[in-house]
Amino acid sequence: MAIEMPGPESLAPGALRDFVQALHQLYDDAGQPPSRQISDVIRLVLPSRAFEAVSHETVSALLRGRPVPAWGKTRAVVAGLCHLSVQSRAFRDEEAPFNRLWAAARSGTPAPPEEPRRPPVAPADRPSLAVNRPLPRTLPTPSAAPSLPAPIGLPTRATDGIERSGLLDEMDAILTTHPGVPLVLHGMIGSGKSQLALGYARSRGGRYTTIAWIPARSLAEAQAAMAALAAPLAVRPGPSAAETADAVRGRLAAVPGDFLLIFDGAGDENIRRLIPPVGGHVIVTSRDPGWAQDGTSNGLTVPAYTAEEARKFVAGRGLADPDAVVARVGRLPLALAEEVTGGRPTGYPGTLKGEVHAALARLRAADELAAEIFELFAVLAPVPVPPALLKRGLAGESPPPISAALQQEVRRLQALLEVTGRGLARLHNDTGSIEVDPAIRAALWQCLDLTAAQRARDDVHALLAAADPGFPDDVPDQVRSGEAHAAIAVHVAAAELIESRFGPAREAVYHLIRYHHLRGENGVAVELARAAVARWREETLMGSLNPLVLGVTLQWANALRALGEYDQARDLTAAGLSQLRCDPIFGDGHLYTLEMSDGHSADLRIAGEYTLALELAEEIHQGHVSREGQASGRAAMSRHHLAVSHRLLGDFAAAEHNDRQTLEQHRDQRGPGDWRTLLSTNALGEDLYGLGRYAEALEVLSTCDDQAVASDRGLMLCVRTVALAQRELGDAGTAADQLRDHVDACVRQYGEQHEHTLAAQVSLAATLRQCGAVGEARALAEAALDVYRRTLGPRNPLSLAAQLNLAAILRAGGDYGRARHLDGVAAVELRAAFPTWHPFRVAAMVGLASDYALTSRSTTAAPISREAYQISSRHRGPEHPQSLVAGANLVIDLRATGLGGEADRLRATIRPAVERIFGDQHPFLGRIDAGLRLEGPVETPST
Repeated sequence: MAIEMPGPESLAPGALRDFVQALHQLYDDAGQPPSRQISDVIRLVLPSRAFEAVSHETVSALLRGRPVPAWGKTRAVVAGLCHLSVQSRAFRDEEAPFNRLWAAARSGTPAPPEEPRRPPVAPADRPSLAVNRPLPRTLPTPSAAPSLPAPIGLPTRATDGIERSGLLDEMDAILTTHPGVPLVLHGMIGSGKSQLALGYARSRGGRYTTIAWIPARSLAEAQAAMAALAAPLAVRPGPSAAETADAVRGRLAAVPGDFLLIFDGAGDENIRRLIPPVGGHVIVTSRDPGWAQDGTSNGLTVPAYTAEEARKFVAGRGLADPDAVVARVGRLPLALAEEVTGGRPTGYPGTLKGEVHAALARLRAADELAAEIFELFAVLAPVPVPPALLKRGLAGESPPPISAALQQEVRRLQALLEVTGRGLARLHNDTGSIEVDPAIRAALWQCLDLTAAQRARDDVHALLAAADPGFPDDVPDQVRSGEAHAAIAVHVAAAELIESRFGPAREAVYHLIRYHHLRGENGVAVELARAAVARWREETLMGSLNPLVLGVTLQWANALRALGEYDQARDLTAAGLSQLRCDPIFGDGHLYTLEMSDGHSADLRIAGEYTLALELAEEIHQGHVSREGQASGRAAMSRHHLAVSHRLLGDFAAAEHNDRQTLEQHRDQRGPGDWRTLLSTNALGEDLYGLGRYAEALEVLSTCDDQAVASDRGLMLCVRTVALAQRELGDAGTAADQLRDHVDACVRQYGEQHEHTLAAQVSLAATLRQCGAVGEARALAEAALDVYRRTLGPRNPLSLAAQLNLAAILRAGGDYGRARHLDGVAAVELRAAFPTWHPFRVAAMVGLASDYALTSRSTTAAPISREAYQISSRHRGPEHPQSLVAGANLVIDLRATGLGGEADRLRATIRPAVERIFGDQHPFLGRIDAGLRLEGPVETPST
């Protein structure tokens, strides 16, 4: 049923009738929709962050000319009617005219004509609302101002704060640009709002004829202070303070003047009626940000001190080590003032604990659920808490009221607004996050009794468990999963999550350890895992063979391995595997045994025990296939690890076969940008590189998702493999540039001693040698070899491979004696690790032959060159790059020993093959034609 425009008998002519009549015109254009429809449009269609919700009762009352609500709700009704209008009336065109009509209706005076105005000052980091009334641009001359004594009621006690010049300048700019528009200073308890207003009155007071301080914690208090201005203004007192205050307000509005009114501590909405609508400058201090969001005021957030301000404040009071004091206490002005004075500081109404306690009591009386939600922040870390962390409620058997309140967006926002309205927290409008200052958090904790504190801790544990997206590997949306884990991670220490008695909360810790490891934050993962295992394996809790303890132990070992702590990682997996195999509940085929075996297989690979690692990897893969089938995710990853062992043993064909299956499965099941897909893409690229199919390797690696996270391990490894393939195809310069960046990225992500960093350094050194930068290459190769020897031992195959590369660099620099020594030692040590055909052993023979040949010992070099060429050709094919390098060098050695005919026949085979495979511009051809020896770098596959 349509709502009729009230008649003159019920709504007399005047500003209110003008406003309601304009609203009905918009209502008619919208087709006179039901009030509930208008309310639903506001709630469901309009942006929730831009417009307040309005009930249908409020809409109906507004159209009938009943008491006009705050501008926020009126504004939402205007926007809703514009949305429904058949005349396509744009809200942006209607907002300002309706605001003027609304302001006039609220003040009881006719709306003045529109006047062009400058927009309010809008600091970059603070939202500012437009001024919605026509106002004089400059202050009137002193002769036009009311004759008031100055100052009235201004606090005279010395402040415990410091001058915050930046904020004072912002206040000055806003007030002088928009005189007559209240400036609301809002912020949390103890942020220094009153001190800032007082500082403004003292530092800028010379421009005003008078300054009046209006205590405004209650309406009666503010009315009494306003009534005290009656005599100076020659206003006849009314029968009550309320009526006298209204008369004073009218006098100030009627005769604009150069006065400054400060309404301190405003809370009651009715105090707005005391603020003159025009005239001089008005400052309002309030804990409630809503005072600055009604469209009739300019708002300025008063934050805690900056780090520099806090340090300056503490240093000025003579305390030793100001930085330590600030780190311990925080930057809230009241908290610091209490610290330096040792008690209640001057200039503040009470202590921080007392103020928080009183505000909490008022909050509990107004909204018990809002108080319970606020108490959660005594346990959460004092950082902005995103709405996503709160909206899932509490996991498990949580108290239904608080969990339901958190899950319902409107109810949750209502509760948070109750909290922020009392200065207990700050709501970030741009993100919806809520933040409690560290000092307020500490005061809140002191206000809770034992029962409330334990309830808050348990509720936070259930809250974090509910927000946990699960094991990172198993979450389809990796980006959203990462955001959720990051939001939980900052609260682990503050909430003492490891100590939780709640199973899902402990699982969240396990998932976070994996999350940190996948992000490369292995130091964090190690510390968290160490603490969790130490606590949870106590027999009174879970025991060492509890599934969760085993899972954390495995992730602990993964993180240690990534940090280069190989011995510790191996000790953990070996001990865990021994326990699992011996325990009758588990045994060899159990899932936990297989997963621990996988970690131990990685330890064996790092230790250079490649044959044992391969045997164990085959057992693990067959175990997963038997349990879950070839298509399972675990079977795919175990196949990936099996391929790694094949590749390290030089069997690149077997590795390629497995990696192609794994890559296809990961692409189908997880998509091209998943970290496992990227890891398999690089693995296949390394296989093709090892097979000498460089162009094909580049083609495969080009499919890497360029939208993946730059620090993704698979993507980072792809960068190295791409550079190596480009180098082998003749573009060493581009490869060197890419590898320089790759080394820097590895150092940042993994540290200087990680296997990926060392492999990248060795690759860069070999590439620099090809570019002629022998000195730089030598320094880099020697440094990498030193770390390899210290972390893995001098006999580890990776150390020996780095040694062979250094020998090649030494040869390029003419140090043949040391090169021969390094090649000879490596050749002997590699016999114990690999069969004769392994690429490392062939590379050692090629290098050793060159060492002898370059020192005029061709008769010794020729047999070694022949053996290297024959072995490589037999096992890798005569046109494999390593075979071609060995064959080209053999041509030189044959000719040097008088076997020119054989040399010519071999050259006739080698040179065309090089040209066919690499092209006629490859550097190898020039060296062959010049009779110079070739070098084949030894690249270590990733483990």
